Amino acid sequence: MQNSNSRIKRRRFRNLNVTDPADTWYIFKANTSNNLLLTLKIEDLRKEIRRCRTMTSKPFGVNLTLLPAIVPPDNKAYAQVIIDEGVKIAETAGYSPGEIIKQLQTAGIIIIHKCTTIKHALSAEKLGVDFLSIDGFEAAGHIGETDIPNTVLLRRAAQFLKIPFVASGRFADREGLAAALAMGACGVNMGTRFMSTVNRLFIIILRRRLWREVRVILSCC
Repeated sequence: MQNSNSRIKRRRFRNLNVTDPADTWYIFKANTSNNLLLTLKIEDLRKEIRRCRTMTSKPFGVNLTLLPAIVPPDNKAYAQVIIDEGVKIAETAGYSPGEIIKQLQTAGIIIIHKCTTIKHALSAEKLGVDFLSIDGFEAAGHIGETDIPNTVLLRRAAQFLKIPFVASGRFADREGLAAALAMGACGVNMGTRFMSTVNRLFIIILRRRLWREVRVILSCC
């Protein structure tokens, strides 16, 4: 990845959100950079970060998704745990991330922000994030409402954005990576692909179901 920001220059960043540090350890063995998905209570997050650190000496990140709620979580407290535990990379996503991004930036943390539209990507760029994850309609679990496919979204991102971005959604092999690079991305963000690996701590019956669904899709092509 090429960027004027010396902190991320020449960094190979393939991003994955995982819910268990043991899963993160397996992915580290493939020499990738990974995110611990934040679905935990505040003190449990601290424990899981420390647990993850016992499994690898390589850097990892924490995902902090900001969603509207009747009783919103204390996102600043989550961010402070990320800072206190010395995490170097944070992935943010969701609504009104400005305060959290500033809090993390002050601590010198590299920030990747997830976006589903060019409008939001430009806003994140103005907030000073280091780079972006551009999530097309194909990406699982995103909160976008515009349903723009990557073949459109990635090209528009390349035309409008000044900071690097990775592509998210439907990327699972080297051909997909080549396509993303051709459309202007600096890399890809993979998630579902790792669910089917042997080392993934994933219920085997669900893994078999996943592959059945993949075979059905491929048979229709």
